[in-house]
Amino acid sequence: MSSAFRSIIKELLESGGEGSLILLYNGGRRIVDDYLKDVKDVQTGIEKLNEIFAPLGIELVPSEKNLDIYVVRTSKNEVASAIKAGVPVCHMVAGALSALVELVEGRAYDCHEFLCMARGDPYCEFVVHPAEYVMKAGVTSPLTALAVMKLPKDLRKTAMAMIRLGEASPEEVAKVTNSSPAEEKERLRKLVRMGYLVEGVREGKSIFRLAR
Repeated sequence: MSSAFRSIIKELLESGGEGSLILLYNGGRRIVDDYLKDVKDVQTGIEKLNEIFAPLGIELVPSEKNLDIYVVRTSKNEVASAIKAGVPVCHMVAGALSALVELVEGRAYDCHEFLCMARGDPYCEFVVHPAEYVMKAGVTSPLTALAVMKLPKDLRKTAMAMIRLGEASPEEVAKVTNSSPAEEKERLRKLVRMGYLVEGVREGKSIFRLAR
């Protein structure tokens, strides 16, 4: 089944680019609506999603939670690992995770795929965060997975790191992106100029946070 699903993703990418994959994102949300509506906690939901995704060769590991942000990784993904693409392709998983956390937390959540094996990353990583983090930023287009991918390529990991961290110094962002603090400071300031971030000072050092 994983080979058939890979073919579907490839056809969607070829026919409509990454934008067409939003169909899979919505499909992932329907999985939760149809089969997980009685789940009370995220970990149980992930276990049930693993049962559903097993025929596709996709397995999620227990999530990490930092305040109200969840980070979920894959221990294996036979679909993404067999695809070569310049963009994340696991939109169905992202959609399911957003709906799962939304169900448990009782408020709107979005999910972004931060790392993807289809791009050559060692695993797929999803950041699930409250939707109001985006709305409060006052950005004309919500920072969905598709919107983040429209940023210049050099800013995407930095933007995703800030969604995950909420507030951070260039040094803290660099630890997430595996870049140098100097490079991240320059990228962070670009995001400030674009209206996504606000720059401040903490203990005499530059600090950046999502615009409120």
